[in-house]
Amino acid sequence: MKFAYPEVLLLEFLVPLLAMLFVWAQQRRRKHMLQFGDLEILDRLSSVSINRRTARAGIQLAGLAILIVAVARPKFGTRLEEISKKGLDLVVALDVSQSMLTQDVHPNRLEKAKAEVGSLIERLSGDRIGLVAFAGTAFVQCPLTLDYSAARLFLDMIDTDSIPSPGTDIATCLRTALNSFTAEATKYRVVILITDGEHHGDFPEQEIEEAIRKGVRVYCIGIGRTDGAPIPVTDETGSIVGYKQDRENKPVSSKLRVFTLQKIAALTEGRFYQATRGELELDSIFEDLESLEKQHFSSRRVEQLEDRYQWFLGLGFILIALGLSISEKKPEGKVWYGRFI
Repeated sequence: MKFAYPEVLLLEFLVPLLAMLFVWAQQRRRKHMLQFGDLEILDRLSSVSINRRTARAGIQLAGLAILIVAVARPKFGTRLEEISKKGLDLVVALDVSQSMLTQDVHPNRLEKAKAEVGSLIERLSGDRIGLVAFAGTAFVQCPLTLDYSAARLFLDMIDTDSIPSPGTDIATCLRTALNSFTAEATKYRVVILITDGEHHGDFPEQEIEEAIRKGVRVYCIGIGRTDGAPIPVTDETGSIVGYKQDRENKPVSSKLRVFTLQKIAALTEGRFYQATRGELELDSIFEDLESLEKQHFSSRRVEQLEDRYQWFLGLGFILIALGLSISEKKPEGKVWYGRFI
């Protein structure tokens, strides 16, 4: 037997406590009666039956003990239940290039992107998620998993030092993301690309064609502002020590490049969104994901313990009602009124 709320059973200590109070009250009553005369004669004169009173209290205390067990929700006896999981395979590709340190969104683009991914993970239910970090190259930070806690741990580890190669190569990112899908089935896979769109290279035509062939939709979330801001340079502690400069010692400004991301999303039947403070783009993405066909991950039969609190609840109320129905008075003819001489 198991209990859903085992801590409730601690209330059972009230039963012996109340029993002790009852015994103490009975002894105190009899002690006071001794002051008025012989106890046996007084008992015979009394209209109250000690045995009935004791039986009534005992039955009610037993009912209380059983009601406490009912509140703890005992479970025993098993039934077979089939559990199946359906969902999508989601790979989140996260830009970790130096331009993601730009502070045109609070506190910077990378932290905003990680916050978006964290919110995404919190909303998932039954979908597998994987993480790809990319800059000048890309690698799988977290393989596809249903363990959302593990995915959060991998997400927390991502920073601009995760990829030693500088730059932003969206083509390599998409290739790595597409290769991280393990299933051959189509219609169940989505890539969510989160970047400022500063792509250093040719448009990823081959990767887009492969995504279309595999039925993978790419949703793009643009991080940053289109008017841009300078790119900070940080030391080993993460403190800003200056700003990136070009060959003419002028600050390098990083802007959100919308066109490339819009084109990638449109060609793969996904959508482009610019990140907002309220993360409204995640609401829109989830509405789209809910409309997609989902694959069957697994099905298994498990034994589930049955709730049996109803039995204890019914028995407890019956005992308390039975106790209340017992009268403490002696039956007619059992009360001795004495005889005058």
